[in-house]
Amino acid sequence: MAGAIRRGDVVLVDELGQGLVSASIALGELLRYGRGSPYTQWTHSAIVCDVPFQDPSTISIVEARAATGVRRALLSKYEKHYAIVHTDVDDCDWPEVERFLKSVRDARESYDFVAYAGLTLYALTGSRICIQRAGTATCAGLVADALTRAGFIWSRPPYAMTPADIAADLEDGKHTITSKVVDEGQTTLCGRMRQLASTMLPQPRR
Repeated sequence: MAGAIRRGDVVLVDELGQGLVSASIALGELLRYGRGSPYTQWTHSAIVCDVPFQDPSTISIVEARAATGVRRALLSKYEKHYAIVHTDVDDCDWPEVERFLKSVRDARESYDFVAYAGLTLYALTGSRICIQRAGTATCAGLVADALTRAGFIWSRPPYAMTPADIAADLEDGKHTITSKVVDEGQTTLCGRMRQLASTMLPQPRR
């Protein structure tokens, strides 16, 4: 049985709702992790910030998106396309995470297309260079940076993280995906991309 959703939990999303941004993330993750990897399903991530009830229509998340920058939204917007990773952020650490998220929203940080260009270069060439501009954010970078305030340590710098990296690192840290609500009978665009790439890419790295 899935556990209750709490503040600080991570939302992983399977979608191509950000067009070219989502497609480039999906491609880069497939190239880095290989076909069949469970981590390449995720092309967007967010963090839970308010849970008045265990109903997605009342649960608030903070996310960074290309069209809107960093903002609050409701979990229900990703119906049948998301999973929850329970991070067990405790009540002592949450205020620090919350202050960081508020400061980013108040600064109206915009989405960082430059960082995604760097991530695409990394995926295609294996380059160790990753570029980010001040005053910008990516979806996974926002989540990773917020959770460093609760003591999380990542395999890459927060700004260089992708949703697949978030999923892989959390699973390595024994934070399993326990509330998966992706509709297994529905083939998303990301799923079709994975099927197309399944005969062209190597086996999973992890």
